[in-house]
Amino acid sequence: MGTEMVLGLVLLSSLHNLQQPQIQTSVIPQPQPIVQQVIQPIAEIPPTSIMKPVKKLSGKVTFADLPPILKKVAQCESGARQYYANGKVVTNKKTHDYGLMQINQMHIPTAKKLGYNIFTEDGNVKYALYLYNQSGLDSWSASRSCWA
Repeated sequence: MGTEMVLGLVLLSSLHNLQQPQIQTSVIPQPQPIVQQVIQPIAEIPPTSIMKPVKKLSGKVTFADLPPILKKVAQCESGARQYYANGKVVTNKKTHDYGLMQINQMHIPTAKKLGYNIFTEDGNVKYALYLYNQSGLDSWSASRSCWA
């Protein structure tokens, strides 16, 4: 027998004597659920929470107390008026926006929780400053072409 034949028989014989290969299994860990970040509701954030620098105002607040960009917004939104000549609040009946800063009716519950009456100039301006502190000029994006 040649060397190749002997090696072949040795290899074949050693393969025959081997035990069945053992298959190892491992547990693949399940992905952990993503925990959603809890965001504090806006109604619970005090109006002094400042995102953009705005002077904290005490007492009665008027158009004159607004930062320059919000004065431009007010000019575009309401002609810088809280009231018509007849004493009624400037109102957009289509969009249900009210007053100097044209605050939408959907904000009334939050404004009330904060102690602001958007139907007065003081409350309208204070709530506008609150909105501005929370989200910049987003609330007045519809009139952006006028004030930007």
